Amino acid sequence: MTRYRSQPSTHRVALGAGWGVSDLRRRPAPVAAAAATTIPGFHARMTTDLVVGDGNDAQLRWDEWTNDDASVFADGTIIGGKLTDVIVKKKGWYAVHCWASWGTPGFAGDTGIMMIHDDFDVSEPALMQSQPIGFGFHLNETTTFQAVRYLPPLYEFTQTLPWYDRLEFWVAQSSSAARTVDTAYLDIAYLGVRTGD
Repeated sequence: MTRYRSQPSTHRVALGAGWGVSDLRRRPAPVAAAAATTIPGFHARMTTDLVVGDGNDAQLRWDEWTNDDASVFADGTIIGGKLTDVIVKKKGWYAVHCWASWGTPGFAGDTGIMMIHDDFDVSEPALMQSQPIGFGFHLNETTTFQAVRYLPPLYEFTQTLPWYDRLEFWVAQSSSAARTVDTAYLDIAYLGVRTGD
């Protein structure tokens, strides 16, 4: 009868404890752990209150920000010490998550966050995600924008200009009254290029 390698044979039993040591010598060497990789990111936070009128929108301007990799991201326009846009410098997949926390309650209507591509050679100007207010959920809700996108959104076979994309984020709301965003956050992660790029 054929025995499994790890099952002691009569010969191995006769050798005593030595059979296990010999068996370990025949095993392949352990595979070294893969080197840890990092995902470059851009992180920002808005700490000052932003009042948005009913039926209006307003730009999120970041009070604090961190850039993990200057070869992928760059600071955009700074107005009054606040960052208004983020420059992405490499083609590839990006995971974007922006959220705004409303400090004043809303009882009806909608809220939303819009990401705008602010560059002359980009054909897709904006993406918006909105959600209804109320409906049994907390009235001081958080509005979110989440997307995994390949940038640039303009697919050209021949790119004649140096490419970059400025991403701006705006909040909008319609609740029959002005509302205040008291905190907002932004995380953008660079996930890498497409095969063939």
